[in-house]
Amino acid sequence: MADYCEILSTEKDRLYLLCDKLRSEDGLVVKDRSYKFKTYPSCFIGSELVDYLICEGIANDRIEAVFIGQQLIDYNLIHHVLDNHPFKDDYLFFRFRDDDPIGLKLSKPGPSVASLLSDCGVSIQGYVLKKGIIKWNKRFMVLKQDESKLYYYTTDLDSSPRQVVDLDDLFLYVQEIPNLKKKHYCFRIVTEKTNFDFAFQQSKDQISWLEALTNAGVKMKQFQEEEEILRSHQNIHQFRNITIEGQEISLSKYKNKVVLIVNVASK
Repeated sequence: MADYCEILSTEKDRLYLLCDKLRSEDGLVVKDRSYKFKTYPSCFIGSELVDYLICEGIANDRIEAVFIGQQLIDYNLIHHVLDNHPFKDDYLFFRFRDDDPIGLKLSKPGPSVASLLSDCGVSIQGYVLKKGIIKWNKRFMVLKQDESKLYYYTTDLDSSPRQVVDLDDLFLYVQEIPNLKKKHYCFRIVTEKTNFDFAFQQSKDQISWLEALTNAGVKMKQFQEEEEILRSHQNIHQFRNITIEGQEISLSKYKNKVVLIVNVASK
């Protein structure tokens, strides 16, 4: 982990120096620009950054220049003015984070996805389905284990999280919830004030998130219905299960036989 963090630090230092060069008098043209009757302050054009990187010998071609531009986004040094695009060699407006208007900094206090992912304390990140009031919504989540915080965003380009869940909450726990969303693997994070429901198409993704949460110190609690079933059943012969062919069978079929039960974690 120390070596990885050292690599991140070296890479970030290089990009910070590049950022200073781009913002200097001999760097990019940064000014207020308009599009569809709306003005965006202190921004530059993506394709002009590509031109500059090639002209200065920092990139060998436009493909490499786009890669460097995306690195600047990944390390939270620049961003699309509306946070709608990754870096592109196009007539799109980008802005240095240091040039963000004070109103934007106050309305979007961060941290951005890019700033979290540029750190070495992230244990897991990715898109999930989160249950809303009416429907399930695709959201981008980041678990910062060293901070004991779970951040979720609308997309991986966002400058500020929709919500931050403090995993140090004494009342907080996580539990697997079967059948919450059809043909999905789900779990619920329960806090003192509210619940958060998440769904995954693959069992391995659900397991990865549950492991990351429990490794971060979150308590795992069994689903209540499962607890009641376990209390009422005296042995495995009282359970019913689904075969690999999708047929329901009673485990009483295997009474007086040696049975090996394996959780294969698959549909």
